[in-house]
This record gives sequence, structure tokens and C-alpha cells, in this order.
Amino acid sequence: MTLVKERFSVLFFLMTFCFCSSSWFTPNTASAANQWTSLGPWNGDVECLLAIPPSTIYAGTHSGGVFKSSDGGVTWSAANNGLGNPTVLALVADPAQPATIYAGTYDSGIYKTTDGGSSWARLSAAPATGFALGVDPVGTIYAGTFGNGIYKSSDGGVTWQSANGGMTTAQVYAFAIDPDVATTLYAGTANGIFRSDNGGTSWSQVVSTSWTRDLAILAPGPGQKKIYAATDNGVLVSSDGMTWTSAGLAGSSVHAVVAHPANLDTVFAGTTAGIFSSVNGGGTWTPVGGDVATLAIQSLIYDPADAGYATLFSGTMGGGVFKSSNGGSLWQSTNQELGNTFIQSVVTDSVAPATVYIGTNDGLYKSTDGGTNWTLSTNGLANTDVEALLLNHATPSQLYAGTWQSGVFKSTDGGATWTAANAGISSAQVHALGMDGVDPQRLYVGTGSGIYISTNAGSSWGALANGIPSNAEVFAVLTAADSVVYAGTNSGFYRSGDRGVSWTQSNAGLAPCGVVYGLAADPALETTLYAATCGGIYKSSDGGANWSLASSGIGQIMVYNLTATTTAPVTFYAGTETGVFASSDHAATWSPVGTGLTNGDVYAFALSGTLPPTLYAGTWGGGVFAATSSQDISVSPAALNLGYRVAAQNSTTQAVTIGNGGASNLIISSIAVAGTGAAAFSIAPGTCDSLTPTIFPGGSCTVNVTFAPSSGQDYAATLDISSNSTASPVVNVALVGSGAYPLSAYLAGSGSGTISVSAPTAVDAGLTCAPSAVFCGAYPAGTSITLTPNPAANATFSGWSGCPMTMGNSCFISLNNAVNATATFTLATLQSLLDTAAANGTITLTTITYAEYAVMNRPGVSLTLSGGWSDTTFAGQTGYTTIQGALTIANGTLVLDNIQLL
Repeated sequence: MTLVKERFSVLFFLMTFCFCSSSWFTPNTASAANQWTSLGPWNGDVECLLAIPPSTIYAGTHSGGVFKSSDGGVTWSAANNGLGNPTVLALVADPAQPATIYAGTYDSGIYKTTDGGSSWARLSAAPATGFALGVDPVGTIYAGTFGNGIYKSSDGGVTWQSANGGMTTAQVYAFAIDPDVATTLYAGTANGIFRSDNGGTSWSQVVSTSWTRDLAILAPGPGQKKIYAATDNGVLVSSDGMTWTSAGLAGSSVHAVVAHPANLDTVFAGTTAGIFSSVNGGGTWTPVGGDVATLAIQSLIYDPADAGYATLFSGTMGGGVFKSSNGGSLWQSTNQELGNTFIQSVVTDSVAPATVYIGTNDGLYKSTDGGTNWTLSTNGLANTDVEALLLNHATPSQLYAGTWQSGVFKSTDGGATWTAANAGISSAQVHALGMDGVDPQRLYVGTGSGIYISTNAGSSWGALANGIPSNAEVFAVLTAADSVVYAGTNSGFYRSGDRGVSWTQSNAGLAPCGVVYGLAADPALETTLYAATCGGIYKSSDGGANWSLASSGIGQIMVYNLTATTTAPVTFYAGTETGVFASSDHAATWSPVGTGLTNGDVYAFALSGTLPPTLYAGTWGGGVFAATSSQDISVSPAALNLGYRVAAQNSTTQAVTIGNGGASNLIISSIAVAGTGAAAFSIAPGTCDSLTPTIFPGGSCTVNVTFAPSSGQDYAATLDISSNSTASPVVNVALVGSGAYPLSAYLAGSGSGTISVSAPTAVDAGLTCAPSAVFCGAYPAGTSITLTPNPAANATFSGWSGCPMTMGNSCFISLNNAVNATATFTLATLQSLLDTAAANGTITLTTITYAEYAVMNRPGVSLTLSGGWSDTTFAGQTGYTTIQGALTIANGTLVLDNIQLL
């Protein structure tokens, strides 16, 4: 999505200036109804770290707020009450009151907690962005900003004053306070390092260098001091804060630096390519191996609770938090329940409901146990920023992934390996993927430059720009029945009635902001559509021709995605910038779903299972959350189409499953069919013991529905299920079916021939054909059919019986009742055969007796008699006419003395 990616690209730039003074595993996912449980994957972008003795660690994350560990990083939990989900760039504690912590964010202000992160409050007068924070021993707070230099507060953050005297740059990314003299300050900026000796009243530049991203001051004893600076071109070091020299790693982009609290020459540097260590003050550096070797390191801290200084923590981009317990030689992931992954798409397998795929900015993850464990799969992905996913439910091992910069990739082994599938796609930015509901070979891809289609499962693609601007960003593709396709774009809604060949824009009544991020159709009526937009949810009851706001309870906020249950009562779910909302009244009203969703930016959403379904919410910077629907009655499917059936014949029985997702017995008081077409449908217990069953919590049973139309018309009714459900005492399942009329064609008469049929493809309506019929099929009412007789060479067509209308020899039918049409063919006389035979041609006779006087009077013409005789041979008769050939008589007698040769 454009908004998402623009927001991310800005932060990606800014993340490199943030400071603080594979398989992933998750806990058991069982949860109470509508209680959200975080599933991970446990990793993400950690911008900064803060350690508070004896064992509390705080992690500021990208778009995930603050996570807290009270057991030295073993387990984590979100600590965002009052904070929301901003990108936290800096964390600092008041040295006199360690429970008082300040959080600097990107564009969301500076926050304060006085209870160790249990609750936060925004400091209203503080600058919008706090890249670097510091608190001196008397509680004075300093904040380095992006564009406004340094601010200072002497009253706990209530008021702030600019502290930029002598500062020649407004971009401040690092801040440090001299541990010996609290009024001596250092600021790392875009133009080098600045120093203040008077608490920020005035500043002077002490070194001109590239970006300075982190500062670490060590003063373990009198006369002992070293200051290390992390820059875009290695590490700098100073013993007095005035004179600076290179400390190695020139050419490396160093984001973080930390020195041993008791040994000035032991120092660690976090770079874009892992961690490096030095034991001689930066004279030489050694790369640290293991899992952190290839990660971008954004923060490094010692654990002050470890008196032996053997414990360190590192915050990484994409890998979460790592911990070393042996002085920095060995690092291990320590991310249990720290879910800060950026989820951009979620799909589930309808055949195996516990199989979940998520697309993230770090690649594709797969879980086969409902999110308990995740495995990263990037084998073959040229770009690991996966924005869109599509699963072929007919062949669940086949998946498609749309990436942000490398187009489409395809997997045929359940995501284990990937190959590029981009032939014909000119845009590398893929936002959405869709599959035709009838033909899984037909795919649609929404990109940053229009929409493309493939008719061969992604082997090649063609642009479909007829009606959609070639520069349109297509965020959503929804396929429907009857060749209809819908698209949501940055310029609104588009509809195609010819499988994507041509498109028509239809924005009447739609959100004024003009962007459609997601689309959904009502499971019972596909022409009822819902659009997730930049200004709330909109609904159309006429296939998108007209729209109206349907966002009551949500408001006109950013809505990114929509989905609906396939069970009745149909529930729609919306992922928004403030959490998940649900509607069970077709978008008339919406309510927030559950509690425990610690990150409210829900960019992706999927349902798994049916009775009741599991909801998976993918968040922007908070990983995946799951909740189980609390519906105390679920009926699957939400709508039942029993197809075509010829009059008075029963359809194949289809089952409707009733489930109890509640905590008490579900008592069904009645199950009945209602509506104008009710007489065509009948119901009977399936696995339910009756039509008034009692279903225990977690249980389910089925009733069977049969369709038997009395005519060829369309039928509609509802299956009404009444129960003691508190949420939905009456659940309606839409029932539809269509009658069909049979057409049978027969042959009659002494002659032979065939019948040509011009008609659409017959429908599957359970028609049993008579053995004597040469053609039979069932068709919807009003179908136009033409029957044409084709007599054999020795026969003539004599006419139709049972045909409603003839023109010439053809039979024209508008099928509005059962038709049995018979074509009669008569055997031609021998005389007519002789008279009409082509000169020097062949007369083919059938094996019957010709008892007639036949006169041959065609001088100079030679004819051949052929076809089935052997008793008598005639060879070389002379005269005006020659009759020659071998004749085989199968039955009867060929009367030759009635033929006169002239």
C-alpha cells in the first residue's frame, strides 16, 4: 500500500539514526473467545534498549511501541498503555527515579511513565520527534530532534526550551552527559560532534565528521575517561572531548557503540553488517560471529545488573534482541513474545486450517500449527519484502507472493522454494493478487503501475490498462461470478464484466479521499460489496455502481482490509489503524473485536476454520495476533446453492453444519425453510438426531437439504434456524436452486440419418437419458436450441414430431417446457436413386429388399451399385448403361428382374 510503504521508507532512512542511553517459537496459542493472543514471529526492528537494575530491560521498536522484560530478556510483553504503537527511537530513565522513563518517538512526541512502563502520558509541550534523550542527575531532560536541534526541560517535561546556542545544525541523533560533570554535554549531529560546558546554553563544534549516530562516555575512575563515537565512517575516540582521532572501522557505517564500564579499551561497535569487538581501544577489530553476523545493529548496551560485565544486549533491524552472557563472544536471540514483525499479508489454507502464511518486510513465514511455531522461507525470493500472498485452495501447495521491488514469485511446494514469475510485468511493486473463482490458471496482479493478467498460472502476464490508468496503484483485486472482477486503487473503485479485459470506474458516493485499500463481497449475495478506504467503510448493493458510507462505530479512519466468515450469521471483519472491528448486521454497525491487541495497526487479516473461525490479524510492527470468534452459533455454509435440477427430480443432498462455539448447550428450537421458493426445498436430519437438537459446547451436527423444483424457474428460500443463542437467536442460510427443462431427440422411420444440435453447454441437472435418445440435455428456461436433420445418402427427411416450431427442415426451440423431438427418415426408392445418382457415380444400397420396377434410361451413363451384397455377381453389363459391382444380401431378396435395362 502506498501509505504503508511511504511511511516505511521515511522511517527506514531515519531508523539508522536511533539511539538508547531460521525458526522462531511462540507460546501456546489457546485463548479465550475474542481474546487476542500474540503469536509472533518473535523478532522485528528494535531501535533502542534500556536496562534498569536488577533485571528489567526495555526495547523501543519500529511501529510497535515499547516491549518490557522483567526477567533479563528471557520473555517480553508489550508496555504500550497510553503510548500506542509509535516508532520509539530513544529511551532514558531518570537516574534518581528509575521507574520514571522517557520515550522519544518518531513524529508522535515524547512520552513519560512514572510506573516503569505500566502507563504512559504524552508530554504535550515536547517536540514531535525525539531521536536522542538524556537525563542528568538532577532530572534535567535533553531531547535531540530531527530539524529543531536540542530542547531542554527542567520540570520533568512539563515545559521545554530550545537549547541551540552555537549549534550550526538542526539534526541531532545522539546525546551524552559527562558522568563527572553533569553540565558537560555532547551531541552527535549530521555535521559532527558538538560540546556544551554549560548545560546546553551554548555549543561549539569539536569535530567535523559525517553522521554521528551514537556516543558512549566511560569514566570508571578519577582521571580515566574515554568517549567513543559511532559515525558513518567508522569509530572516533577522545580522551578529553575536545580532540578526536580515528578508532578504526573506517568505511563502515557504525550505528551503535558501547564500552566496557571498567575497561576503557574494550569496546563493541554495531554496524550494518554485524558486531565488531576491540580489546585495544579500537586499534584492531574482530567481527563477532553467530546469528548477529549479518544483521544491522541499531543499539548496544551492557546490563548494569551484571557486576562482572559479561552480559550485553543488542537491538537489531529485523532480528529483534540478542543477548550475550559471555562478554560479547557468543550472541543468542532472546525474543520470546517480542513480536515486532511488519505483517503485510496473511493467508490460511482451507484444507489444513492450522497452516498459516504471512508476508512480512523480512520474507515469508509459515506455520503448520496455527502460529505456535514459524519458519522463515526466503529460498528463491529475490526480494524479501512480501506485500501480497495468494494461495490456490484447489492445490494448496501452490502459492504466489507479490513483493515490493521484485514482482511476483511462485511456489509449488508450500512455500519451501520460490521462482520468479514476472514475464510481461513491467512494475516491480506488487500490492495485490487475485485468482479467478472458476479457472485457477487465470490470475490478476495489482501493481504500482496498473493491473496485469495471466491465463497460464503466472508463466506470462499481459497488461490490462483498458479503463484503468497505467499509472494507477492497484491495492485490491476481488473476483466474482459471471466473469466479474473488481479492483481497488489509489483513484477509487473499478469494475470489469469481461474478466478484466475492460474496466469502468465507479466512485459514486465513495470516500472523498479516493483510495480503496480492500474489497469484500457478501457470501450470500456477490453483488453486495464492501470497500475499505482511506475514509472508513463503504457499501454498495448494486455491484459497485453506487456507494454509501457504512462505517458506524468505526468512523472515517484508515481501513486497510475486509473479510467475512463463510458461516451464518455472516460476520464481517475490518482491519483498521485502530484495531479490528466486526459487524454482524451487514455493516449497519461495527464494534471492536476483543481485548489484548497490543498493536492496533492491522494491515492484514484472514480467517481459518468455520466452527467457530480463528481470526488472524497481521499488524504493522506488532506481528500476528489470533483470536477465536465468540459466536455461540455458527452455521456453515452461509449460503447454499443447490444448482440445477430437472422438474420433479431430487438434487444431490447437501449438508448444513450447525456448531456451538459458546460455553453452554445450544438448544435448537426449530429448523425450517421459509420464503417464496420454500416448496422446492426439503430438509432432514443428517448427523443431528432431529430438527430440534441440543448441541454441546464445541460440538456440531448437520442437517441435509434437498432441492426438487416443479418447473424450470429459479427458486430462492432461507433455512431458518432458531435457538437459544444470545447473539443470534435466528440464523438464516440463503438457499437457491434453479429448475431446468430436458430436451431429448430421437430418430424414426425406415431410413437413417443424424441430428445436429446447436445449443449452449447443457447444465448438470441430474437428467437421466432414455437409451433410445440420440441426444439429451438439460437447460435453463428460455434457452434457444436448433435441431437440424441430416439424412443418410439413401434416405430422405420426412418431418418432425414433438417440435414446437419448424422452419424448412430445422426445428427451433425456446425451451420453456420438456421437449421430446423426433426426426423421421424414409428410405429412398431404387428408382429415385437411379434417377438422381451422379453420372459415373455410386449408388449405395442398404440391406433390404427392393421390390419395384426401376427403369434406367440414361444413355452413356455408367453407375456402380455398391453396398452389402455377395450372393450374385454382376459384371460388365453392356448397353447404354452399365450396372456393375458385387452385391451382398444380408436379409431379404434383391429383386433384379424388376429392373429394366434400356
